[in-house]
Amino acid sequence: MKRLISAGIGIGCLPAHIAQLDVENGYLWKLPPHEGVVDANIVMIWNRKAQRSSAQQIFIEELKENFNSLDSGLIS
Repeated sequence: MKRLISAGIGIGCLPAHIAQLDVENGYLWKLPPHEGVVDANIVMIWNRKAQRSSAQQIFIEELKENFNSLDSGLIS
């Protein structure tokens, strides 16, 4: 995600400890609100045709199950 944001593909939420050095060096910058936690949509993408290990498949299935149990979640 950090590489996509740094490449100018879009914006996103990163943990402060992950972005700190890039913010200090001027490669990334914070968007408002500057304090506190903000609600953010989580978007996940993966190649449905790719070969996955059983661990990767279980991870994706667990994500689907847990996100779809949320009011706003919908993963197909």
